[in-house]
Amino acid sequence: VQLFRGVMAAVLAIFMIRALNAFDIENERRLETSNQARLDAQANALETERRISRERQRLNAELRQTARELGLMLELSNLLARPLALQDRLDGVLQRLLHSLAFTNAGLILLRSRSSGEIDVRAAGGYDQAQDGQAGDLRSERRQQAEDLGRQCALMGSALCLHADGEILEVQLQQASEEAPCQRHPSPIVVVAVPLVSRVQVIGSLVLAQSTGNRQPMTLDDIELLLAVAQQLGLSIENARLAQDAQERERVLADLLHQVVEAQEAERQRIARELHDATGQALTAIALGLRGMETQLERGTSDTAMLSSNVREIKSFSTNALGELRQIISDLRPPILDDMGLAAALKWYVQGFEGRRGIAGTFVLEGAPLRLPSEFETVLFRIAQESLTNVAKHAEASAVTVLLRFTPGTVSLLVEDDGRGFDANTRGLGGWGLLGMQERASLLGGQCRVDSTAGEGTRVWTTVPLPAELLEMNYDTSKPVVG
Repeated sequence: VQLFRGVMAAVLAIFMIRALNAFDIENERRLETSNQARLDAQANALETERRISRERQRLNAELRQTARELGLMLELSNLLARPLALQDRLDGVLQRLLHSLAFTNAGLILLRSRSSGEIDVRAAGGYDQAQDGQAGDLRSERRQQAEDLGRQCALMGSALCLHADGEILEVQLQQASEEAPCQRHPSPIVVVAVPLVSRVQVIGSLVLAQSTGNRQPMTLDDIELLLAVAQQLGLSIENARLAQDAQERERVLADLLHQVVEAQEAERQRIARELHDATGQALTAIALGLRGMETQLERGTSDTAMLSSNVREIKSFSTNALGELRQIISDLRPPILDDMGLAAALKWYVQGFEGRRGIAGTFVLEGAPLRLPSEFETVLFRIAQESLTNVAKHAEASAVTVLLRFTPGTVSLLVEDDGRGFDANTRGLGGWGLLGMQERASLLGGQCRVDSTAGEGTRVWTTVPLPAELLEMNYDTSKPVVG
């Protein structure tokens, strides 16, 4: 019995020891699992913190970039809002962009000429100095590339990017950044050109480039910023041009006012001189003749032959004075212009000009003559008067031709002389009354120009559109009428 109890105690002890060992092993496994889970949780927390930190850094970087862009736009707005000349605005904007943007160190601004339509460089920066040991030929080649891209951009009206391998691609901002051709292209962007637009018309381009290879690559975000700058710059350029036009208009109006005053004074002096030299003398002679007759009658003279002679002489003086007064009135406003129309008035004036000035005058009428509204006939007649006055004063001509041409849509006036002429490109025309004639024509929606070459005479062309009420009329071509 005791042996049995000892064996059972030993068996029980072994069982208890094994159970305790199994419990220890399970505890160790659970502890390891718990420790691993805790380590994994800590690692996940660290990774989350790292992601949050990277995202915060990215957002901070974007915020700083946005702040820099907004600051740049504000600087440009303040610059463009100042009352600067157009060239000063262009230079200021370009220098500010090159100073503020990290992806560029050279640039151009090209504008389309309003007169010739040519696209020329109006501002440049970053190409005038050697950088990083660049040779002059290389800088010149890169500038030429930028100019060519800028002209192509202005002609197409689209933003373009030039890559280092010479490939030119159109910027597609509506696509995702990674899908845009400029971003997918393996070669980096070295030049970008964006159009300058005003009133839906492309007036030029803004070109920014990397003249050296040590700059960060351009991105679509950079190009979007340039498009915003280009939009603001385009509006500013248009405003500057409008201001220049207004100033030029004011100057022209001031010149015209000065010319009008001078013309009024000259006309008054002419009338006063003619009244004094001709009509005044005739009236004086009449007064003296009447006084003499009065004296003779008071003395009771019976010499009727002498009295009759004095009356005839006084009658002659009065007739001459009346004719001179009528001539003065006709020069101011010829009745034939109101009664017979422009063609008849010009023919009459050319004939009178030939008689007064000794310059052979020819009047030519082309097309079927029409009665025009009074303001049209007055303007064209005054332009012809001014042109013929210039011929008499300056041209030293022996002959002059006045051509009046009616076409289905316009009426044209040409005054051409065979005088000494002048260089119309270098000589000022203000003293010739051209500004006044141009202003008269522009009031009717037309234009007046002068063509002259030294030694080859002068041609003054004026063309105005016919009034709307006459455009529906039928026109018959007729042979020229020479007067």
